[in-house]
Amino acid sequence: MKHAITTLFLTLATGAGAKDQVQLLRPAAGGGFELVTCNLLDGRPLPGNPITTGLTPVDVELNGLSALEQLDRSAGATEVLAGGGKILRLPSQAGSLLLLRRDASTVRYAWWYLAPDGSPRRLIELPGVGPLGDENPFLARAAASPNGSNALLGTTLAAGGDLYVVALAAAGPVELRTAQLPPLDLRAESLLFGREFGVATHATGALVIQPDLGVQATSVQFAGGTPAHVSSSTVLSPRGTRAALIAGPAANDGHAWVVSEDGTASCANATPMAMDGAGHFPEAINGPWLAVSDDGTRCAWRATVGVATECYSARLDFPSNAPEHLTADANYIDTLDQIGELGFMAGNSLLMGVGETLPAGGFDRVDLFEVRFLPDGTTTQHNLTASSGQTSPPFTLPPLIEASQIMRSAVSDRVLIYDDAGSTGQLLMVQAGMTGSTVVLDNVRELDWVRRMGDELWFSAELDGAQRIRHIFRVAGDLTNAPSILVAGDDNLLFESPILGSNWLSFVRRLEAGPVTLERVYQDGVHQVLLPATVPVVAAPVLLPSDHLGVIATNVNGPRGIVFRPSAPRGWLLRTPVPAGTTLLGN
Repeated sequence: MKHAITTLFLTLATGAGAKDQVQLLRPAAGGGFELVTCNLLDGRPLPGNPITTGLTPVDVELNGLSALEQLDRSAGATEVLAGGGKILRLPSQAGSLLLLRRDASTVRYAWWYLAPDGSPRRLIELPGVGPLGDENPFLARAAASPNGSNALLGTTLAAGGDLYVVALAAAGPVELRTAQLPPLDLRAESLLFGREFGVATHATGALVIQPDLGVQATSVQFAGGTPAHVSSSTVLSPRGTRAALIAGPAANDGHAWVVSEDGTASCANATPMAMDGAGHFPEAINGPWLAVSDDGTRCAWRATVGVATECYSARLDFPSNAPEHLTADANYIDTLDQIGELGFMAGNSLLMGVGETLPAGGFDRVDLFEVRFLPDGTTTQHNLTASSGQTSPPFTLPPLIEASQIMRSAVSDRVLIYDDAGSTGQLLMVQAGMTGSTVVLDNVRELDWVRRMGDELWFSAELDGAQRIRHIFRVAGDLTNAPSILVAGDDNLLFESPILGSNWLSFVRRLEAGPVTLERVYQDGVHQVLLPATVPVVAAPVLLPSDHLGVIATNVNGPRGIVFRPSAPRGWLLRTPVPAGTTLLGN
């Protein structure tokens, strides 16, 4: 059954008095969220504007995120909301996506878009499915284009098994792209949307989705016919000009396929093997495990062989060459049995993490290697970090880096590593083509979080010492200069719940045995306390997109929402009542 689309456009109010009105999706006093039109001057609902209540955020994920690429501003992020559910922060700070359940006379679900100006827009709403009519009809995964202008959404088989493309930036239509196809059993984790095209897989095949309006999805044309089992594992090349997916005769026997924009798919390995998947969040902590170059001539994947994970690569520009076992025993001692962080760099070289395995999965000790594909079809391998002391194969000594985080920096050929060696931890920089690592910051006891602000990295870290002081730092994306302190801290505190705006970062300063404040710091160094400790903060920040910031504070009437914006004067945009006598910034 194909469902009709319910679409509602919600923006800042227009007409007389419009500058004093805003429609806001805010925390509700009884729990969950509510949609209300409010007066900007006092934060109160306008007469005659009903409040939509009973809205509950659903757990969702933004596809395509991985440990290596988590700082890519074209990737976006998934964030947990206070009180349950998740919100999807779109790439390039283009707003947010939220899936809400509405309990009224019937249960309905709707995807909402929260634009950078703070205005909410309901994209598509469908009734619940299942025996009681209360189950989610949508896939709990979504994909977005690198600039955040388009979203790819899907429905479950019970709700029609369809794909929709939404033009977000232009407030465009919600387009059904599978109208000419029967209901599809879509693989939720497979949805991806690159610069050139999108991709999705289903129980019996795969689809290519174009960003152009009015173009229906087309089936991927596998050379030799569609395999019996098409997995949910898909990845895009660094610039989104190619995709790779795993499909084969059975779930544990896969081929790697390179997919072009026109939907043609070329097989990278003639003999199927037990490939480990795409390696995306939240399932994988050291992905990606599948990678493809922008020109489609090179593909790499991780596979499980016995109890070890191994890395293989294929040259599609040398079709007569069999896939190369990069981590064969001739190259690596057999105790180096954990592979991850696969990604193509400039010049089509491959970044590869090889190390020992933690009992819970992921790396224990690791080095980063660069694989170069030579014009004659052969490869060379080079140990970039060289913590083992060996720079070329065979690699017979164990690495020394205890990496808890490995992520590509704002400069694509540079990688930031947190070497978590307790009180002697370090932030390290590795550059493609260069041997050895450079210390970015020494004596790092804990790295709490890292965010990308333009071409800089902002992060919270606790330094080892007598007091173990924690600061928020900033460092240029090329990681060549020492970090500077952006927000000075102290011992016995945490900087939590970081949210990026267009030129600011908000966070909660939480003392271990003291008050909580909501603060914001700008790129120019201006630092504000938005909510002082006299306003008890239940949970903050929550919900709102790039240039807006929401919190939940308490008063005698229960939780209330407060929203701030960065435009001059730097003060509040909308506030609902807070305790009498409380002074807020700009109030």
